[in-house]
Amino acid sequence: MAYFLAKTDPETYSIEQFAQDKETVWDGVRSAQALQAIRAMRPGDLVFDLS
Repeated sequence: MAYFLAKTDPETYSIEQFAQDKETVWDGVRSAQALQAIRAMRPGDLVFDLS
């Protein structure tokens, strides 16, 4: 199990909305380092949201 720290924009997509949806698509990510981390995520990994 891996751990990730994610920064989201609460005005665009809040953690409350994600909790309701259970699954989402992260689009609009331009940072190569962020894209690499997203691609490394697997089911069961923990993501901590820094909003």
